[in-house]
Amino acid sequence: MYRFPLLLSVSRHSGREILNKMKFGLIGYPIAHSMSPALFRAGYPASVHSYELFPANNIEEALSIIRNENIAGVNVTTPFKESVLKYTQNTDSLAKEIEAANLFMRSGNAFTAYNTDYYGAKESLRQFASNGGRVAIIGCGGAGRAAAIAARDLGFDVIILNRDKIKAKNFAVKNSLEFAGIEQLSKIAGDARIIVDTLPVITNIYDSISLKSKIVFEAKYSKPALKMKCIEDGAFYVPGALWLLNQAVPSFRMFTGEEPNISAMELLTESC
Repeated sequence: MYRFPLLLSVSRHSGREILNKMKFGLIGYPIAHSMSPALFRAGYPASVHSYELFPANNIEEALSIIRNENIAGVNVTTPFKESVLKYTQNTDSLAKEIEAANLFMRSGNAFTAYNTDYYGAKESLRQFASNGGRVAIIGCGGAGRAAAIAARDLGFDVIILNRDKIKAKNFAVKNSLEFAGIEQLSKIAGDARIIVDTLPVITNIYDSISLKSKIVFEAKYSKPALKMKCIEDGAFYVPGALWLLNQAVPSFRMFTGEEPNISAMELLTESC
């Protein structure tokens, strides 16, 4: 349904096409913990391209860094996945539907927004799709909305739970999904086969809930909050590093126009 263009910068040298050296990176805050640079190096160990972290306090500062550093493309993380769309000249159909972007490509002074979080969530959940069931998405930020659309497209029944119930309602109604306030989690969790936690911070909302026999997919990978509870309760835990990997592969393809070494990237994320 959704297809990315291959964006490739080339020049002529001695009758051969070679890649121009390009700079890529990640914008957001905080991002010091990010595995993205290491993933890029694993994916392209002999590449002339670079991938760096560019922390910024606001989206305007982030965009200024992109221009001043002559960055060809960036991944976008918290807290800019939604606000970045205000500054794009072009937005692909998937980013429009999700109303968030986690990938930005620059051509001159023009920016184009894409969303590979959708693929990160979809490929991570695909292994469970054959049995269907209900998926409860916790959080309605950029990651939560991407996970909701991905789960819907896999054939799951999807409900979004969010502290701001109006935000969840507005998105859910437009996309034929269910919604609820996060205070209803204890009631809804019982009927859910899969719980996808996309909250960026650690909370205590699961303390009084049994996750026994559930599939729990936690987007956070640097400081996972639910892994131990899943072990204690007897749940099947899906780490956020799998999402990271599955969104990074299409992102890196877009950046370089080349196939990354996925096996090396998998080895890196297995340590999380």
